[in-house]
Order: sequence, then structure tokens, then C-alpha cells
Amino acid sequence: MRFPLLLSAACLFLTPAFAQPATPGPRAHFAPFEDAEAEALRLIESATQSLDIAQYNIRNERFLVALRAARARGVAIRIVVDAKNAQNPWNTLDDTIEAEGFALKRYENTSHRYAIMHHKFTVIDGAQVMTGSFNWNETAQLVNDENMIVLDEAALVAGYQEEFAELWGSQAERANVARGSGSELLFSPEDRPRQRIVAAMQAAQRRILIAMFTFYDRDVARAVAAAAQRGVEVVLLTEKKQADKTGEDERVARGGGRVIVGANVGAAHSAMHQKYCVIDDELVITGACNWSWTAFNHSNEDVLLLRDPSLARRYSDNFAALVLRYDAANYRPADFGVARTEAMTHLLVRMPYTQPGDRVLLTGAHPALGDWDAAGGVELFTSDGIFPAWSGRVRLPAGAQVRCKAVVLRPDGSVRWELGQDRRIDVDAAGTDGAIDVAFRERVPVTFRTHASLAAGEELRLVGADPALGAWDPAKAPAFTADPSDPTLLTLVVELAGRSAYAGKLVLIDANGQANWEAGLDRSLIVGDQDAPQALDLPARAVSPPPSTSPLSSNP
Repeated sequence: MRFPLLLSAACLFLTPAFAQPATPGPRAHFAPFEDAEAEALRLIESATQSLDIAQYNIRNERFLVALRAARARGVAIRIVVDAKNAQNPWNTLDDTIEAEGFALKRYENTSHRYAIMHHKFTVIDGAQVMTGSFNWNETAQLVNDENMIVLDEAALVAGYQEEFAELWGSQAERANVARGSGSELLFSPEDRPRQRIVAAMQAAQRRILIAMFTFYDRDVARAVAAAAQRGVEVVLLTEKKQADKTGEDERVARGGGRVIVGANVGAAHSAMHQKYCVIDDELVITGACNWSWTAFNHSNEDVLLLRDPSLARRYSDNFAALVLRYDAANYRPADFGVARTEAMTHLLVRMPYTQPGDRVLLTGAHPALGDWDAAGGVELFTSDGIFPAWSGRVRLPAGAQVRCKAVVLRPDGSVRWELGQDRRIDVDAAGTDGAIDVAFRERVPVTFRTHASLAAGEELRLVGADPALGAWDPAKAPAFTADPSDPTLLTLVVELAGRSAYAGKLVLIDANGQANWEAGLDRSLIVGDQDAPQALDLPARAVSPPPSTSPLSSNP
């Protein structure tokens, strides 16, 4: 299914990110709580002279639109993508970019069978760089945990410019660690960043926070475990789909570190894709580099070390949000110093029946959610890569408890509200960013009531076509229970799709296990279009013993 018009650079995730410093310096953006894509597109739009782009994965067509506009205003554009990744059948945007006449190179790293050009950086006018874990695809924007950092320090920008020249082939590869004011930039494999990361772990005095998609490297894991053993607080968060392939996270746990294995299940290919570390609340290590043997020794990667307490605070806040998401039972805001008056909540609603042209919103009892106005709610977005999930975000006061529901606005003007009781967004009292992941409810609890006197060993069941009613099989159908205060009042609660009519019959199962179907035509069980639980009374009828060939129902 294609969703060609549901996302646009102009309307995607209009909620603003937390305020960044207006002065020059590193600026971090964290998906999905902030709009990293909007900042990336803004930087492309700001270019007046040149864009040198090294991107492992370009699949988001909004970036092509931005590049077209940049070229039209005279910006010189060069693009490097990974050749191995570009060969995958789902990666075709590089072909489109090349066909439109952009200068594009598919860089093939042949130093190892698993080596790749894994960069995600862009140099803007030779004056700014954006880098980090953030790929230019919709999964990264809508559901992944990602970071993107924007730099303007001249020494670092020059280092990235030189790395691009090496990828482009206009300069020979050489080791050249770039150093600025409290900052270092290293590239794999030539600058050997593993040793610098190990040294940073060995120098840690108080705390190490690591959010790492792939935590495979033995030397780094040993250094982290050793830090924990000497009393440094260590918290390692890694993605489950990667952690299942290695034992290095267990090494850290054995050393006394706290290990959180989180599974980002927002979409088929979503991930806790972060690649950063915060040491002693002042040093940030980030970039595109996973901590693995291949990344350190063969792939083209960048590793940034930035000594900046304000930046470290930003990354620590994001780390707190990840802990709340993946280990909520053990999350304490005081552990991370979170104290804010507002928090962002990432919204994910699964809706498999929607079609192109539908709008999906989350509305509720707060102005930020439209005060129950369906059209005024928070807009959610999807794409081919994450469907049937729809994603959005909303900023709410710390500690707020807000009732809400998802709605679908169809092109014909009709409105479809999800059924069931109101949902509730519970915002962390300290203002930690959070997330909710729910499925659009089409079913509601329906209470069926009838009166009957059952003998010992007998059961009364409700049988119908829906699987919840046994799919016409009495052995699989749900049984009524007697009211303790009135044994003749029998009740049964079943979740059924709202706005639907079901055929059904009562079946008495006698003490011998024999099914006795009620006489007459099938009952019509009508479930209304209501948000609240519903109750249906079923007047008693006579039952008959089972026939020799088929039950007394027109539908089984």
C-alpha cells in the first residue's frame, strides 16, 4: 500500500522541539520526541554555496525535494551513498537522484565483507555539519530512537570536509584527528577511535550512560565493566535485536553495570538506534559509529567527543526518556536529574484498515489535543515503512493525566472514533519525555445477560460466528457465570467489534457434556457505535437436544 501524500515537510510534526541555545555551538535533536527531519531540511534550505552529503541510507523523498530546490538556487551538491546498501531492491532513491543529474557516488568499502560506508553527515557551505545516528528515511523520523547533532566549530567542520574529500576520491585517505575547543573528531578505521573510547571509559570518575544500537566490541565492553567494578555508575541501554547476537552486554552486567535491553517495536524495521555515551555529565561521545569490531576496524564511521556540560545535559535528558520507555518499572527521574515543567509524549497508534487520503488524529481533554474536537487533535502520520502504525507527538504539562481517543477523518467528511473507554496519557511528574503505543480499538466489552436455572454440572454458552463466540463451535464458546446474589441471573462479558451485528445462539451444555441448542432462528446480537461498554439482554428460550446430523442453527 502506498501513502504518497500523508507526509510533507510543511506539515510533519509541527510541535516545536525543546529550545536550543541561540549562540553558536553543538545543537542536538532527538527523534522521535523532536523533529530531527525538520532541522535537517532547514539546514539544507539554508545552504547558499555547497552541500557535501555522505549518507548511508537515503529513502525519504522530502530530502530529494529539498535538494532540487537547493540546486535551483545555485548550490553545488555532491552526494555519497553506500554501494552495498544501494544494491538492495528497496533502495531506489539513489537511482532517481542520479537520473536527475545530481553528482552522486556509490562508495564501496571493500576492506571486509561486512564493511560499509556508514556515515550520516552533511557539510553545509563549509561552515556547519549535521551528523549522528539519523538516516534520511521515514522510519528514523517517525519511530526510531535517534540523535542528530549540528556543529559549527571550524576544526570539526574541516575534519568532515576532509573525510568527504577522501570518500569522493579527490584526496587520499590519511589519519587526521581533528581537535577543537574541548572536542575531538575521529574517523574509522584510520583514526582508531576504539582506543580513544576505551581511554574515556578508563578516565570516568562518576557515571557512564551508554545508548548503543550495537554493543559488540570486546575491548570497549571490558573497559565499561572495569569502570563499574571500580565504583563508577554504569547504565547500558542496547537494542534487543542486536543484544541477542552478543554477550558483551552480559559482560557489563557481570561487572556490576545496569544493563537495559530494549526492543523498539514501533514498526517492522524500527530500532533503538542511538549511538551515544555521556560520561561524568560533561563528555558526550556520539556519531554514526556502532561499537563493534567491524565499525572500528573497517567501516567508514565518525566518532565525536565533545566536552560540553550543557550538551551532556541534553543527552542525559534523552537517556532518561529511553530508560522510562524501556525500563519504566525501575525508572527514577532523580537518577538523571530530570526536572522540567513540560514533557513530550511520542504517540503511536496502529490502524491497519486506513487508506491513502485518511487523516488520523489523537484528540482529548486538553487544548494541546484539541479539547475533544476531532479535527483539532494532534495529527498522526504514517509511511510505507511503518504502516499500519501512525506516529505523532504532543507536549503536555509535567504530571498531567489527559484522557484521549484516536479518530479517523475520511475524505468524504465522515469521522470514525475508536471504541472503548477513553485512553489516558500519564505524563511523568518530573517532565521526562514519554511514549504510548496502542492499537485503534474496534472492539468493546459487551455484557450479555439472561435468566436461567442451571442444574449441577450444566453450563450455558453463547455461540456465534465470531472467534470470540467460538466460531459456531460450542466447545470453544464462552460460558455464562451466575450472579452471587441471584443464581438465576447469568452474565457473560465478550469483546466484540463495534458497529456490528452478529448471529448467535444459546447452547446448554449438560452434565454429560452434550450440547443442547436453543430452538428457533439465530439471535441477532447488535453491538452499537458507542464508546462505553454495552449490555444486551437475551430472553430465555427453550432448548432442544442435539440432532443426529446437525445442530439446530441455520449458521454453524
